[in-house]
Amino acid sequence: MTNKEASDLTLAMVGTGITADLSNIHPGIPKIDKHSTGGVGDKISLVLTPLAATLGLVVPMMSGRGLGHTGGTLDKLAAIPGLRTEMESDEYLSQLNKVGCAIVSPTDEYAPVDRTIYALRDVSGSVENVALVASSVMSKKLAEKPDGLLLDVKMGRGAFFKNLNDAAALASTMVSIGEDAGIATCCVVTNMDQPLGSAVGNWLETREALLVLQGDNKIQPDEYPTDQYALEEIKELALAQAALMLGLGGMVDSYQEGFEMARDTLASGKCLHKFAHMVESQGGDTSVVYDLNRMPLPQNRKTYYSPIDGIVADIDAHEIGDASVKLGAGRHYADDEVDYQAGFLLHKKAGARVKKGDPILTAFTSEVSSLEHPDIRLDEGYTRGVGSYRIVPDEPHVIVKDQSLIKYFVDRNGVQPFEIIKQN
Repeated sequence: MTNKEASDLTLAMVGTGITADLSNIHPGIPKIDKHSTGGVGDKISLVLTPLAATLGLVVPMMSGRGLGHTGGTLDKLAAIPGLRTEMESDEYLSQLNKVGCAIVSPTDEYAPVDRTIYALRDVSGSVENVALVASSVMSKKLAEKPDGLLLDVKMGRGAFFKNLNDAAALASTMVSIGEDAGIATCCVVTNMDQPLGSAVGNWLETREALLVLQGDNKIQPDEYPTDQYALEEIKELALAQAALMLGLGGMVDSYQEGFEMARDTLASGKCLHKFAHMVESQGGDTSVVYDLNRMPLPQNRKTYYSPIDGIVADIDAHEIGDASVKLGAGRHYADDEVDYQAGFLLHKKAGARVKKGDPILTAFTSEVSSLEHPDIRLDEGYTRGVGSYRIVPDEPHVIVKDQSLIKYFVDRNGVQPFEIIKQN
């Protein structure tokens, strides 16, 4: 299928349902959305949405739930007591007007034919067809009718597409569809070989995102404070994406200007209040936003320790994500129940030096029996089913897998290394 044919299909899919009318929402202020293709530990939208809204954009984000080894933004939000992720269109638009951002589930009225097409893809062996994946994602986004759209296509073992050729093809197709529909669209291709940050699991990831939103005045929870390196990793990706969203909205003249604006805004702590405003508007308990100790971690937990002195050479995001599902944090099927408290905290990331007996990760679950799953055990330098957490002797020849976050940038002009964009 050509890009033009993919665009025509997507517009036809949009035409089977309703579209949002954002024209009366803060007229003159850009409405910029963001979509990630999903990964392991990807809590960036929880930071980026209030950050972009605090910077002056309106962020209309319709998101999804997790399935398989990848987590879903809606499940992470739903870990906050009382919070609703399903809204009728009028309520959704009202919140955008009042708060400036919303993260909700799309109703069945948006591109309803997508469900039928997906069922056909499932039985015809075309689930991974790039054009059909692109039209599925973009039909919902075009129905929102934003002014601009930032896409984050994950690439690597924990992503839907494992290599650059497939990831770049998807990114280019979605950018083409967006631009053909008159929506300013660009995409970053980001690394999903190891989990993003140190938390994998719904409340654990929301907790980590809230720490980033606190800005420079962080109050760590009493239990298991998050490693600063992991927080910087999340912060780096959120700031880069905020800068690109500002560029899509025409609010900055360069990437560097946008990055510095976002950095200063995030450091101020104002974004935490914006997040709390969004949570309150969606019926959630804002007390846990400001005091992480109000949501204690489950007592059913198990810590794994390094069996040797050495270095963490690699962590496989796919296996970490798969193991989190076995703990109860995710779904094998769409109607599976989710344990919002389950998941992993990674105490060591790739590149970290460890001593024998150092804690490397802790598993949490509401169901103690989940901790006894045969795939979750320590075994000769690996934690089987916990992500091929590979620890090797620290010797000169050891190669640590590349963990740079943003690999490539894609817009109407094609694919280029992200380092070039950073220089603009």
